[in-house]
Amino acid sequence: MSRASTPRSRPRSTRPRGGDVVVVAPGVYSDMHPVPGDSITAVVVMKSGITLRGYEAGRTIIDANSAGRGIYCSAVTNTTIERLTVREAFAAVLGAGILCRDGTTATIRDCEVTACTDGGIICLDSSPRSRIAG
Repeated sequence: MSRASTPRSRPRSTRPRGGDVVVVAPGVYSDMHPVPGDSITAVVVMKSGITLRGYEAGRTIIDANSAGRGIYCSAVTNTTIERLTVREAFAAVLGAGILCRDGTTATIRDCEVTACTDGGIICLDSSPRSRIAG
């Protein structure tokens, strides 16, 4: 992911792997990325075992600019999303700021989700172990 008006995404060789903590600096992040098997894009497409940690909600902002989802989680396990603001996500169906589906197990902690069309946080399709805390 890249921050508006700053360097672009990290090279492929430094992409996070399971167990990594990705610390996101204060700023607004709005680059859209394709979602495998879906026509809707997202600013962040989560992978299993990753912790996505912002500096703090209100200062680290995932802004979909009404062009897709904020954070997309499908069939990912052991993932954590924390200390972020997610705003202005849009999709005609399941346009959540944070969408967890297909058995995802995620912990969402200390996040603010605002101004999203068709839902702020949606957990469906056998994602019973996803939880919202703080």
